[in-house]
Amino acid sequence: MMKTKSFILLSLILSLGLLFAACDDDESNNNNNNNASCGNNEIEAEEVCDGTALSGESCSSLNPDTSGTLACKADCSGYDQDNCVIAECGNDIKDGSDQCDGVDLGLNDDNSPNTCQDIGDFSGGTLACNGDCTYDTSQCEVACNVEGSFEDCDPLAGENECCEINSMPSQCFTLPGSETSFCLQTCSVGPDCGWSMMCESGAGNLCYYPFCGSGNEGSPVREECIIDTGRDGYCYPLWRDMDDAGICFQNGTVAHEGTCDNSDVMGEVNVDADTQCDMGICAGNEGEAEGICHSYCNPLEVIEEGIDNCPADYNCINFSEIDLDETFEDGSPNPNQFFRTPDYGICYPSVDGVNTVIDTGLLACNLITNNQTKDASSLCPVDTACKYVSLGTLIGACQTVDASLLGEGEECVRPQAAEDNYQCAVGHECFIYDPFNDPDLENPYMGCNKLCDARNGYDENPDCAGITTDDASALPYVCLTTSRFFTPDMELPSTGSGLQAETESSPSKLGFCVAPPAVN
Repeated sequence: MMKTKSFILLSLILSLGLLFAACDDDESNNNNNNNASCGNNEIEAEEVCDGTALSGESCSSLNPDTSGTLACKADCSGYDQDNCVIAECGNDIKDGSDQCDGVDLGLNDDNSPNTCQDIGDFSGGTLACNGDCTYDTSQCEVACNVEGSFEDCDPLAGENECCEINSMPSQCFTLPGSETSFCLQTCSVGPDCGWSMMCESGAGNLCYYPFCGSGNEGSPVREECIIDTGRDGYCYPLWRDMDDAGICFQNGTVAHEGTCDNSDVMGEVNVDADTQCDMGICAGNEGEAEGICHSYCNPLEVIEEGIDNCPADYNCINFSEIDLDETFEDGSPNPNQFFRTPDYGICYPSVDGVNTVIDTGLLACNLITNNQTKDASSLCPVDTACKYVSLGTLIGACQTVDASLLGEGEECVRPQAAEDNYQCAVGHECFIYDPFNDPDLENPYMGCNKLCDARNGYDENPDCAGITTDDASALPYVCLTTSRFFTPDMELPSTGSGLQAETESSPSKLGFCVAPPAVN
């Protein structure tokens, strides 16, 4: 009996031992499962990757300049980039910074090749790839019809007539009382409209030019102006001088002679003010990205008050002209023909080689006195004389003259090339000599004319005193402003009719002493 009880007890102990052993085995297995097992294609514990499990990384995500097949190191400690290759344009693989490459146009959200609609505001067409691995959209069909501000549009063409501008909708706007319509960007605040543009609430919150000048009931031309809160500018004169109107061009921070952005940024958003001129214009060679800032100046102060505030080695040049164009660029008639453009001054180099944009300087002078404008006590240098640069102003430039100079009325030829010298004596200019009486104004006689200040009047102008024709009965010469030289009747130019009629009210101060109409 005792032996039987011992056997049963031993069996029970052994059974419990096996049970505990089994439990121990399960715990051991659980511990093993909690440890990373490199090679099971699952990223666990401290593993960076595991087999085909790459955490969504690729060659290009690790290095934008590469493409190829990314792998995982055998010990799962990192990525194996041995099969990643340097991306290049022309390998028919969209890699690196490529938008596309050959026939590889990239994939859209559906993992299908990109189309025109996927990469821009297009309604259809055929997308292709340029040789520089950028998209060729020339065969894509634009979802809208008119791109850009102030481009002509059809107000009845629907909402897709005008394309977005600065990522904001634009509308086909018709000027009140006019048949002219063009696309304008919508806006909420001024900065929405970009550089030098304002949000015009009166036009239904559309981006428009910030006009100025007394003709627009704004700040005076050639002075500072305000676009809106936080943005100031310069009232740049435009159109005709008699209009006394312009556009407020926004100021940047770059001072005179500083390097500036030579591109047209008007209406662009996110323009860096540190690339734009402060109260000046960026002058640069065509096609170059950068230029040099040249400050604005007021040429009226130069002539009327003798004040030229341009920096050293610069002087104020006036670029006012007589508009001689018969038509606009589109071929339409120019109603402003023969009117004078505004007095517009730029601080221009007075000596050669001051900056890299303008190598040849112009020494500004007064056409009547032959004195330098920056230093009124000094005449033009020896072997030079003051000659006109443009026909709308009394500010000229000291130009090299011939050793032997031609006198009043002598036939002459105006220089045709930079190396040619001027032929006429000081105070004279080679110009149409007898506009009232020359029978052939299509091919007029060119003679050395005496210059005159047209502000002193037409008859009995002191600058023309003592000049007469060979005919003893003829009247003394008169001072004819250049604003009258080119009109058929030698009168001030006019345009329009009836209530719309306008006559030049701001003629050029520059004139020439000419013989009056012959006495019959």
